[in-house]
Amino acid sequence: PGSPLPVEDVIEEDVIDVDGSAFLVNGTNVLAAEVHNAGSGSSDLVYGMRLDIAARPLGNGAPALDDVLHPWIRRSLPSTADWTLQTEVKLERTQFGAYFAGLLVQAQQGGNPFRYGVGFKDGTAVAALRVNPSGTSEVLASLPNGIGNTIVVRLQRAGNQLAFSWRSGDTFVPIHQLALPPGTTFDLGGVFASTETAQSLVASFDYAMLVDSTPAASIPLVVSEIMYHPVDGSTLEFLELYNAGSSPLDLTGFRFIQDEPVAAFTFPAVTLQPGAYGLLVSDQTTFTATYGAALAPKIIGQWSAGNLGNSGDRITLVDATGATVTSFTYDDMAPWPTTPDGGGPSLVLIDPASRPDPGLAGSWRASTFAGGSPGSADPSGGQTFSQWMLANGFDDPNADPDGNGLNHLLDYYLGADLTFDSVWPTAVTYNGDPGFSFRRRVDASDLETIVEISTDLKNWNSGPAHVLLGGEGFDNNDGTITEAYLSVSPASPQYFRLRVTLSP
Repeated sequence: PGSPLPVEDVIEEDVIDVDGSAFLVNGTNVLAAEVHNAGSGSSDLVYGMRLDIAARPLGNGAPALDDVLHPWIRRSLPSTADWTLQTEVKLERTQFGAYFAGLLVQAQQGGNPFRYGVGFKDGTAVAALRVNPSGTSEVLASLPNGIGNTIVVRLQRAGNQLAFSWRSGDTFVPIHQLALPPGTTFDLGGVFASTETAQSLVASFDYAMLVDSTPAASIPLVVSEIMYHPVDGSTLEFLELYNAGSSPLDLTGFRFIQDEPVAAFTFPAVTLQPGAYGLLVSDQTTFTATYGAALAPKIIGQWSAGNLGNSGDRITLVDATGATVTSFTYDDMAPWPTTPDGGGPSLVLIDPASRPDPGLAGSWRASTFAGGSPGSADPSGGQTFSQWMLANGFDDPNADPDGNGLNHLLDYYLGADLTFDSVWPTAVTYNGDPGFSFRRRVDASDLETIVEISTDLKNWNSGPAHVLLGGEGFDNNDGTITEAYLSVSPASPQYFRLRVTLSP
């Protein structure tokens, strides 16, 4: 009943199913379609395509990265510039087993190919993955999958950092972040799916979006410290900027846009020297009265209205042309540091000279002391456990208020407040020899590490019973390093334990 739809509201859909498997070649394939509209002035043409792809191993030899072990629809990535690769992946059927579906990128490191992935793992977790040149894979970090069968995942290169994350609501939540070896280049990236054994796996990808972030990254200016919830009131709020480049930066006309995070603020004629800090404050009179007149030359200006959000806020800085220099959202909930939310410390960017991704919780930590360190580098290297306890308002080193099984002493030593990854020590093997690995805080200068080994859980030995693997350990670039110890006299069984004591 009623009038028929006008012609312009009718969509005619023509679907063509083609089996193109006989035309695909091993390597790069180009899919092209020629479409025509009724006239040059018409704008009602819609074209879409769905590709169903599967693959099987070539031969029965040892696995290697050159084998076709999984479908991988890929494209070129910027070799040395920063980029972001993102997709939405859906498991069409809820299933369990040994599989992975998401994003995969390939890096060249020391002349060898490494691949990194993020996505669904086995239907039970969202994980970050590394595939070694031999073809073996390892899970770098994982989170339980309680989000259903559809997820948006992202891989992002920012300088020497590679970040793995997934989207929760409007915010990307970090899964893992690693430091790339010097000279790392990327060549390929895209959507993929893989199984360890022959099984049916159906995963669909709504899009694969690559963003080359070189233009924004070309301005080496970072927000290096945020005091968003001072103990003594909002008049002591401040934002700290840092020139991470090697040349002076003319900031004339740069601006924070309206409501991100406060009233719009346009920078006056000001130049920030390499390695120098600049401050934007809520109330200059109160700020200098509290922190001292010596900081006055570093104050770029005072914003006119608004406050930084105590429960998180978006910060967007653009240059004089309107191009985005940085835009990110901080938070006051774990995995973000929580003590800056009214506890005294500020939110401090870890290693601002490396320009880590400010949108990742793992890029930030609480300042060493209450009140922060406006206008200078935060003195993390000189922090002691006692200072950390004082800055966080703790008084009992054996207390475990968060119920994670670690008291304050171990929370501090293992860097539980610096990373979203698990900090529990783990068993490792190296060339078949048993070992013990853990991450520890770099600036734990007043704590002593004792690694012991036993074969019966009664008699424990330290010192010559084990050796430190890899010299000084692996720098996680989040304020912690990972160390691994191996037994010098293999026996079965072997047990390792870690003792941490406060130096007198």
